[in-house]
Amino acid sequence: MRAWTDKDWESREISLWVNNDERLWELARTSRNPKRFLERLEDAGIFKIGGIPLTLENVRESWEDSQDDPDNENEFGQ
Repeated sequence: MRAWTDKDWESREISLWVNNDERLWELARTSRNPKRFLERLEDAGIFKIGGIPLTLENVRESWEDSQDDPDNENEFGQ
């Protein structure tokens, strides 16, 4: 098992924020790819989540999580 890096931690932390925020989760779910998700966040004036500056690398997990949901639902039932 490989050790967690700071980048792994940042990606997971951002993913937790996105999956627990209805607006962010919906933005991720309706974006066609991680790059578009990042662009939409920036268009909304969101450049950091949980104090972590956003990059394509660290929003990818959030986008993938929103796409992988078998019912395409988050905890909000959406």
